Amino acid sequence: MIDTVQRAKQALWDSYRKLNPDIEVDPKGYINDSKKNLLQLEWMELIKEDYRGGGGKELEWKFRAIHSSAVLVANNFARFKQESHRLTILDWSGFNIPVFEKQLPTGLRGIPPNLDVFLENRDCCIANVFEGASCYPGRNS
Repeated sequence: MIDTVQRAKQALWDSYRKLNPDIEVDPKGYINDSKKNLLQLEWMELIKEDYRGGGGKELEWKFRAIHSSAVLVANNFARFKQESHRLTILDWSGFNIPVFEKQLPTGLRGIPPNLDVFLENRDCCIANVFEGASCYPGRNS
């Protein structure tokens, strides 16, 4: 039996193929050119430094996956690299420029995790909004 995650991936892959018949998708849901996973090709210039600086090396392989969480947040937040003043989420606004693949220390040993997206304003910070988000007091609170 196919599990829920696999069914969701398959539905996403099928929709992608239907909308992009000229882009080849391998059986595991990967494409050859990561830029083609973005809704706007020029967004790659806005986000590539964040992804290159992150420890996950997303641009090397993971960003080519249609089902990548990095692609999901990039397609939702890349435009706010130029228009952060237009971003409102969870009834909060006034955010600084979004940061992708931000590493935040946890106080535990080892390499700190990289967050898909990090948003911060003068009152709070929000991270990984697709895995559940809350507004936590920011550094200036």
